[in-house]
Amino acid sequence: MENIGQVLSLAREEKGMSLDELQEHTKIQKRYLIAIEKNDFDLLPGKFYVRAFIKLYAEAVGLNVEALLNEFGMQLQSSQKSEEVTSFSRVQTQRSIPINHSKWLEVLPKIVLILFTIAVSVFIYFLISKYDFNGTDKNTKNDDSGPVFIEENTKNKDKKNETEKVENEENTGNKEEEKTVEVPKQTVTQVSTDARGSIFEVKNASQFMLKIASTGSAWISVKKQNSESLFQGILKAPEFKEFDLAGNQEATIVTGKSVETQIFINGEEIPFNANNTGNVTQTVTIKFGS
Repeated sequence: MENIGQVLSLAREEKGMSLDELQEHTKIQKRYLIAIEKNDFDLLPGKFYVRAFIKLYAEAVGLNVEALLNEFGMQLQSSQKSEEVTSFSRVQTQRSIPINHSKWLEVLPKIVLILFTIAVSVFIYFLISKYDFNGTDKNTKNDDSGPVFIEENTKNKDKKNETEKVENEENTGNKEEEKTVEVPKQTVTQVSTDARGSIFEVKNASQFMLKIASTGSAWISVKKQNSESLFQGILKAPEFKEFDLAGNQEATIVTGKSVETQIFINGEEIPFNANNTGNVTQTVTIKFGS
């Protein structure tokens, strides 16, 4: 009986496309394309990617996606059920692992270090206090000239206090002048959006730092303005990727699972997925303005 992998493989060969060419066209790794042609869907990252990758494959070789999925829907459902059974057995195995109660031993060195630091601080404070106390005793044990010495010190202290007061007033005035200088704040504006993706424009930013994070498991592709690929692969939580795009005016991010993907520009999260609640593929373009 013919399966969906054989149909896709035959269509690719009739179109004269190699697996490398198909990989470049669909942005799907070659090993996943081979797994699809062999009907070995367990090698794909997750059950969501089975239909998503087959859809991209079919569109690339010119097949009717809906008709293909309707004809071989039972094969895909059976492969996804076997994957769920495997995942459930793995969860049961992990829950049977006993908890290690010796983790407190890892914290013990930190506690000892903190106590040692406190003891050293108390000892140093005691020495300083004792030194100042002895110095005060020496000044109070002078001869008849003692009162004159104290009076001169009082006058010097008054002059010093007046000088410090004037300097503090000048410094306060300078600080108030400095506060009046306002630095432009970074702004991120959504230029356009549709079912396939969004375009954002960043202004008043001195740098172009891009961070991609995943809250689950998502296929991610990142390219800069000249279409040069910076990253392509599966990103699993709590993993993240950071890119310094200084000198670039544009970056393009494609995510196969938008609800489990986070995008940050200079530490500010981009709300590209605000109206989407499904696991859909999204293309996000970020333009860096002046």
